[in-house]
Amino acid sequence: MLSGAPALVPQRGARCLRRVWRAQDFSNYMTALLHRHDDEFENLRQLSRLEYVANSAAAARSLAENYVGLPLPGF
Repeated sequence: MLSGAPALVPQRGARCLRRVWRAQDFSNYMTALLHRHDDEFENLRQLSRLEYVANSAAAARSLAENYVGLPLPGF
């Protein structure tokens, strides 16, 4: 074990928790993006999101970065 490693445990937990919440948010985003809704408003909002991802390099890059996985936090 590295010296000083026990002092890093609280920091490591906070980093991991931020990563978990980022993954949770992305999972929710993808579910909303790819699954049809019973509500016409939600369907139109979904179509708007899909068009944005298809036509925006920044949105496509963000989706790709989250899809392939976030980098592991430094330990």
